Amino acid sequence: MPNALLDSIDHDPWQAIAHVARCLTAEPDLEARSAFLRTFCQRLWRVPEAQYFPIGRNVTDMADRPGKGTAAFLEYVARLGHPIVVSGDEVEGLAHTPNVPGILADRRWQTFVLAPLTTPGRVVGVLVLADEVQREFVEAEVQQLQALVPQIAAVLDGSQLAEENRYKDAYSRALGDIDMLIASYDVVEILRHGVRKVHETVEAQKVLVFIVNQDTGAVRLSVAEGCPYAREGNLVKEPCAHLAMQALRERKSQVVVGGRLPGERREACTEQQAIITPIMANNQVYGVLEVFDKADGKPFHRNEVAFVNQVALKLALVIQNTHAYMTINRLNEGLEHKVRERTSQLEKAITSLQDTQAQLMQSEKLATIGTLAGGVAHEINNPLAAILANVQLLRLEPQDEDTQESLSMIESGAKRCKHIVENLLNYARQSAPEHRSISVNDVMRDTLTLLDHQLRHADVELELVLGEVAPVIGVATELGQVFTNLVVNALDALAERPRRGHLAIRSGLEGKQVVVEVSDDGGGIEEHVLRKVFDPFFTTKQVGKGTGLGLSVSQQIAVNFGGRIEASSRPGEGSTFRVVLPAAVAN
Repeated sequence: MPNALLDSIDHDPWQAIAHVARCLTAEPDLEARSAFLRTFCQRLWRVPEAQYFPIGRNVTDMADRPGKGTAAFLEYVARLGHPIVVSGDEVEGLAHTPNVPGILADRRWQTFVLAPLTTPGRVVGVLVLADEVQREFVEAEVQQLQALVPQIAAVLDGSQLAEENRYKDAYSRALGDIDMLIASYDVVEILRHGVRKVHETVEAQKVLVFIVNQDTGAVRLSVAEGCPYAREGNLVKEPCAHLAMQALRERKSQVVVGGRLPGERREACTEQQAIITPIMANNQVYGVLEVFDKADGKPFHRNEVAFVNQVALKLALVIQNTHAYMTINRLNEGLEHKVRERTSQLEKAITSLQDTQAQLMQSEKLATIGTLAGGVAHEINNPLAAILANVQLLRLEPQDEDTQESLSMIESGAKRCKHIVENLLNYARQSAPEHRSISVNDVMRDTLTLLDHQLRHADVELELVLGEVAPVIGVATELGQVFTNLVVNALDALAERPRRGHLAIRSGLEGKQVVVEVSDDGGGIEEHVLRKVFDPFFTTKQVGKGTGLGLSVSQQIAVNFGGRIEASSRPGEGSTFRVVLPAAVAN
């Protein structure tokens, strides 16, 4: 197939472009895929050299101005958003630009074409074409480039996503192995097993767990892998202990990179980077999990950071389970003397144990569903890109009116499907929590597009009134998560009503604050329940239908943006949730 496709370029280049995505997708070997892409570009545009430079960054992760290094230069080109041609005197200036890729500094090339490979919200890489003579690219060649670049970007982006999914598969297996020991209530053995799994899966140089004595507050080293001083127990002057105490104070996970880590580092302690995360559940801190330096010297990947945080949460739930189990035993020992007084405590302890175990099982189900959803969206995205490319090519050719109308309908429907898939992928991806100026109205529209299926199948009347509001400072994907939680909760409340429900979404300004309201006329919330709706793991839904984390996480996101979420309700009349955020101050 690759050779036949290359041979077809000379007599029908547009047909070859239409099939290049399928050919790239069918090639599993990355080096072979890169070689085919290079040869295809050389043949199509008759240039002696073509190279692809991967980036794999979210657009929101990029700096406003290029920094240092080759990657920064490529990001600068990618942010232009369109292909550029550099020739003549401009090539000479490019050769003297610091930190450009080697091909751009080679004096034998007289013409370059730099084409960003982008998908919505994500930069995949930059395609560079080079020629030894000064030349112009005619209109047909530019159209061919514009038709080919989205297909290449979609295939390469899918390849990067598949690589991330392979990471997640390994992490899921490791987390499953840890779950196998949870019912044993042997905290020390589970901690050792968890540390070994992190050490093996992340391929870290050193992994440590510091435990807090819940009675005295003392902190000691409990389990370690790869540390020659583990038997000393406290290591109070070492960087690991300093970072553990800092994590206990701040109660948040962090990645420490570069420079000299705090403390009096010994000769054998040469760590350069670390993941530090508290072992914490239900706002109770039980210890700190620390992971130092990868064996290959590379920076920690965001998936590795997420994996370490999940292990820390599981270890916290294990300790919490054990405490509940020990409480049950103590209650049983004194049951003969204080039956009435201890019965209530016993029931609470058992319920807490069962809820925690149910949450662990539910978290695994949610993780599996998330992985499947990302894979399905990826599999849909590639054929949609091919459909759009072929329809657009057909529309360039003369057609009768009925055919043109049919092609227009196909293109419109494919674009709608592609937009929904892209929203799902952008929602699932994790980006660096860099706060930027965003429009709450745009985020709400994107959220409603993502939830279009649920809204169309729910028997509700939607009232959408988005007023003129100032931008706010935050992260669009996190704000989208808040809106998604509120709208889905409202739909759940309306689903319980026998009549058709009414869902109202409004935005507006109140002084210097931007307010978004999500209201429903469902059954409402009792006052004693309303006081607990933002508590972690509190839910009125059955096990398997809710984790009790949606509103808690949403409130934390709003607080991180400098705002809050307010809840009001009247039983039998409905509920209103207000997201209140400070308006961005104009510079």
